[in-house]
Amino acid sequence: MVVPSPFVYWAQTDKLITLKIDLKNVVKPDVDIIDNKIKFFGKGIGAHGDTQYGFSLDLFSSLKSDDDQGPTIRLFENRVELILKKEKDAWWPRLTAQPQKPAWLKINFDLWKSEDGIDSDEEARDVMKDYPGMYDQLHKEEMGYRKEAEPRMQTKPVVFYLFLIWGLIEVVRYPFYITQIYKKEIYILTWLRYTLWIPLYPLGILCESIVILRNIPYFEETQKFSVSMPNEWNFAFHLPSIMRVYLLVLTFPGMFFVMSHMHKLRTVKLKPKIIIKKSK
Repeated sequence: MVVPSPFVYWAQTDKLITLKIDLKNVVKPDVDIIDNKIKFFGKGIGAHGDTQYGFSLDLFSSLKSDDDQGPTIRLFENRVELILKKEKDAWWPRLTAQPQKPAWLKINFDLWKSEDGIDSDEEARDVMKDYPGMYDQLHKEEMGYRKEAEPRMQTKPVVFYLFLIWGLIEVVRYPFYITQIYKKEIYILTWLRYTLWIPLYPLGILCESIVILRNIPYFEETQKFSVSMPNEWNFAFHLPSIMRVYLLVLTFPGMFFVMSHMHKLRTVKLKPKIIIKKSK
């Protein structure tokens, strides 16, 4: 029988390693430390339900394993915390001996501290400000990707309006699809589905166009996602130019096509039903 591994979140200082094990209702966990290897076994409620969990890690460096300097185990209702003492005071570049880490091992950003000093109680530290490059790298390792957006654009009100408009459309659209699956006809829902688009689609396209238009100078400045020649592929790509072309296609032909299509659907769905009664 394969014993599943729980999610484990780690953080460090120059003296300690903290492991937060995402298991509920653990009573008597078994923790074994030999040099730079740690083993954990315990029964609790995790991602695989109420069962036995365990994991083994080869750490970057050695830990103190004697009785006086051994690990501190804290049992909570919703987690288990292990506080491990490093054999030598030093900051580790990673937790595991190998650069590859298991998928269930995560970074505990709530307890993350920087190497240049310990966080004070008066001022909360921000890992993004302490190590912006490292945070991006860790984010990519944890999530599998790092979304490269233009931060100056994300604070603009038009971005909020864009999400609000498209969100209002989805609030009606998906309940309408559910009723179609169960072959239920709710007239007010059908009417909203084929009427709300009249004001919201032009507003949504307008907001998208403004977002693209406002982003063009930023990408001109940063040259992000643009490829300049000369290069080994002999290939050039200028994102702001593509955005200008897309803006023209989206604003005029795109909006006309979408509005015409929705108008035809509305005519079909909301046309009055003609009932022919046979005379006796």
